[in-house]
Amino acid sequence: MTIERRPVSRGHGSTVRRRPVVIANERRCELLALECERLGDARVGQWFLEAYSHVTGDEPPPLLLHFYRVYRALRRARIAVAHLDDPSVPNPETFAARARRYLQMVEPVPVVPAAAIP
Repeated sequence: MTIERRPVSRGHGSTVRRRPVVIANERRCELLALECERLGDARVGQWFLEAYSHVTGDEPPPLLLHFYRVYRALRRARIAVAHLDDPSVPNPETFAARARRYLQMVEPVPVVPAAAIP
């Protein structure tokens, strides 16, 4: 996968400005890391996150990555559970197991002492 920089137009009313952006972001990187872990090799996802940071120079805060990880895992678990009510699904046990796996991957939010918050 190539991460490239290119100008993107953003319009706000009659104003259009061009600025370089990185064609990838931490949400997608964390989703990839989550799926790699679910499929059995968390190292691949971690490598991708590190490569993203190295190429872009962007190191997203760990709490932001944690947020995206929990959000995506819960969202994917909800989608898997929704399949349990679908009579056309041939193997609902597959989706029940998938939902359980996503929920197991959700870790509690690290506690940040109030004194550390600016």
